[in-house]
Amino acid sequence: MKKIDPLGKGPLTKEGSSRSAQMDLASQASGSSSLTENACKKAALYASKGSQKLVSRSQFMTPEREGKLPRFDEGEIGVGRLLREGKFVNWFELSDIRMRSDAVESLSSWSDEHQQQTIKRATLSDDCVSEKYAIKCFSKKALRSARSYTDAASRLTAETIFLVNMSHPHLLRIEALSEAGIKGFLKGTQHCFFTVVDKIEMTLEDKLEEWAAEDAALSNRFGGAPGSLTVEDSHPDNKVRRDFLLRRLRVARDLASALSYVHELNVLHRNLRPTTIGFAAVDGKVKIIDFGVAKELDATKNFRKDSSNPKLCPSERIYFAPEVACREIVGLSADVYNLAVIFWRICSLDLSTPFKELTPGDYFDSCVYGDQRPPIDSSWPVSSILVWMWRRNPMIRPSMKDVFKTLVHECGVEDAGQTIIGSSGERRASPIISSEALPLPGRRRYSQRRRASLNRLNTGAQAAALAAVKALAEAGETTTSDDDAPTVSPPIDTIYMRGPRSRASRRTSI
Repeated sequence: MKKIDPLGKGPLTKEGSSRSAQMDLASQASGSSSLTENACKKAALYASKGSQKLVSRSQFMTPEREGKLPRFDEGEIGVGRLLREGKFVNWFELSDIRMRSDAVESLSSWSDEHQQQTIKRATLSDDCVSEKYAIKCFSKKALRSARSYTDAASRLTAETIFLVNMSHPHLLRIEALSEAGIKGFLKGTQHCFFTVVDKIEMTLEDKLEEWAAEDAALSNRFGGAPGSLTVEDSHPDNKVRRDFLLRRLRVARDLASALSYVHELNVLHRNLRPTTIGFAAVDGKVKIIDFGVAKELDATKNFRKDSSNPKLCPSERIYFAPEVACREIVGLSADVYNLAVIFWRICSLDLSTPFKELTPGDYFDSCVYGDQRPPIDSSWPVSSILVWMWRRNPMIRPSMKDVFKTLVHECGVEDAGQTIIGSSGERRASPIISSEALPLPGRRRYSQRRRASLNRLNTGAQAAALAAVKALAEAGETTTSDDDAPTVSPPIDTIYMRGPRSRASRRTSI
């Protein structure tokens, strides 16, 4: 039985892929790619099977959505300057679109579907400017070996399917696809498969450097340590400092908005980094630009067993949630932890990598199995919720929707020109989510109520006993010594207080 790949335009079989690969590879110049015919065929088959599996098991994806996007041949696309170079993909400026002369000659004899495709192609061609769109295709590093090419093909295919089926102002938007679809992988060239997307001016990593320089200039002008928000800095008369804070809060809010939408679709991103977050060249909106390793979770479980082996390099391991680093059961809260580290970098404007000097063993003991985190300034607007977002236990982290609501409130307070810092310089807790009253999952919430109830009982019993002893002493009926004093159970918090755990016991906890 022939299977249709979601991003292709026809059946992809082993025999057909072999003949197509022979013709396509023979037409290319020698030395343009070191990939063999079998490597190209393997990458195409892996990408085809992966896309079929992804769409068939999804609760929101449909193969019809990608059919509505315009398609262009490789020869119709004008490739401009290189914008970004990554491990698997490169970003090029889209200089122009040169439509074939025969594309509109027989328009009247085509079906309605072909007519709509031609109209969309012509519209995008007329609207094509180098400042608006970019081309996302393979990098030269991805073409060096069969393994890297297969991984890059699978990632680029999965990312395309996710972004085609999702629509949010702060997610990367795909405007057009390559006409060959997955069959283009049989060529094994850099532009054999591409997508036309929003042009990204800079990544969040670049923006952090820009903000750090601006923050240093403001610190020299108004005083205060870089990255901090003191009472003087937040004074209503200090409009420059307030606007600078508000711009960063809005970026954090928009990221939480996009991830809240993604989580509503039960999709786990798994790869939030400053390099996977960009700013559009046209309007400057922040966008999540990489979905290569995203996963849709089971709708009935909301978690999955993550058997992948992430490479915890010192520069990126801080972004991995503890359950991801330990290859445990992973849920949507892993993105909450991931976003907490992004928020910390936005607030602190610290360009260095925390705990980079630690050895792998020390890092696991301190940050993965332990609770050591980067330092938080109490004056930050997100300080109260940041503590909960990167907790070791994923069950007590807030949902992405609650994080978004908190940031909406913070941005609303700043837009209204209200002071968000107390007189003592301490950050006031958010009325939506605070460190004193955070909604917890069922069992944790029940334990919290039970503990508070027992504490009230112990406190009441202690007060009653002391009152009775005092009354008897005043009446002169009895005398008490320290040994005769009534003993009262300590508060339940004291009973359940635990000391440091060993490495073996820490590994068994979630």
